[in-house]
Formats: sequence, C-alpha cells, structure tokens
Amino acid sequence: MTIDLDTQHPDRSPISVQPASLRSEGFTIAQPDDAILTPQSFRNTPFADLPLYLPTLSNPVVGFDGGFNRAALEVSAKGVTCILLPYLGQVDRDFIELKLNGVRVDFHTVTDDEARQGLQIVLHVASERFIREAGNTLQAFVTRVGGSSDQTKPFNIKVDIEFPGGRNPVASTPQNENLPKPVFPQDVIDFGVTPENSINPIPVSIGYYPVNTNLPRVNHRKVRDEIRLSLGESLSNTQ
Repeated sequence: MTIDLDTQHPDRSPISVQPASLRSEGFTIAQPDDAILTPQSFRNTPFADLPLYLPTLSNPVVGFDGGFNRAALEVSAKGVTCILLPYLGQVDRDFIELKLNGVRVDFHTVTDDEARQGLQIVLHVASERFIREAGNTLQAFVTRVGGSSDQTKPFNIKVDIEFPGGRNPVASTPQNENLPKPVFPQDVIDFGVTPENSINPIPVSIGYYPVNTNLPRVNHRKVRDEIRLSLGESLSNTQ
C-alpha cells in the first residue's frame, strides 16, 4: 500500500458548514428516493456500513457506485469534495484516512466537537489524482483511539471526461459535425406538419455517434448519455 506523505492535513482549514439535507445521487450506496437525509441520519451507522457522500457525484451509473464527468472534477480548486458522515462510536482522536486507488489522499483527526455533535468530516481529493476513463476505488478508513481499525466498502467510481462525439472537426461551425443531425420522417420533410400527422407526436431519429466511427471508443455513444432535442423554445430530453 502506497502512502502519500505530501497530503495536506484538513485540520489546517476551517470546518465547512454542515448541509441541511443531502441529495440522494451523491451517495455511494443507494438511498431511498423519498428519504430526506441529513448527516445526522447516519449517526448510528457502523463505519463498515457507511456510504461516502460526494456532492458532485452522478448516480446511477451502470456497473459503478457513481461517476464524475468533467464538470464534477473542475467545480472546486480543492478538487473533489468527499464527506465522511457521522458514524456509530465516533470519538475524539479517531484517525480518518481517505484512499484513492490504494493511495492516501487526505486524512483527519476527529475533534471533540465533531464526536459530541456527530458532525460530518469534509475531505478532498485533488482532481488530477483520478484516473480518466476508468473506474477508481475510493475508500475511507478509521483507526480508533484504542488501536482497533475499520474501513468502508471500497467504492468504484467511474470518471468520464470525454465529450460525446469528440471535439468538432470543423472549427468554423457552431455545431459539432461529429454529432448526427436529427432526422424527421420523410413525409414531414416533404410536406411539413399537416393536420393528420400533428395528431400524434412526430418521431425524430438521431443516428449513432460519432459520425466518424474511427474516433476513440471514449467518444462513442455510451449508456446513460442524455440527449436533448431543442425545437424553438421547446426542449425534449431522453437517455
């Protein structure tokens, strides 16, 4: 196991504000859709059963415990925020470590206030430490004052920062020429919208992308890509 001795200790920074509620998509373990969750919701959860909470995480991601896109990695100069929620038996001087792909990336010593009030612990991972276009293992560890230790489940986080279709090969056009244009049925192209075909929604076809199929696989269509079709001020989403 590699240990990173250059990690900045988070005790040197003020404790961040505790959020009133947490978005369900940010957890590395799925939570009930209708639940209103706060850090205090997990105060009686054993450390080994604790999810990590990442405010910029996307879920669900098929085959992973969550995912990051380019924006999620770039939202903060500190990197990706990772919140360790309060846990059962949290006491003063518990030593917390956060590891990414087996390398320690942040650590923290629990304070008396954090232990008594059951406060969350805010950790960070420098964005450049994540392996792009791959799964990354993120895991928290605790060494207790008495010497015993515990750890969360190793969570597999997908990082996908590449643009669907790749970069526009024609710099002079506002649209990406590697993304196929939406296509209406031939009768609508020939005769427009008529009273007869306006009764039902008109299907629109969008071909496989990228148009240049020789581009790297990371630029090809993926599961859970979100496609938005705009017609005037009307917007339609599909996955």
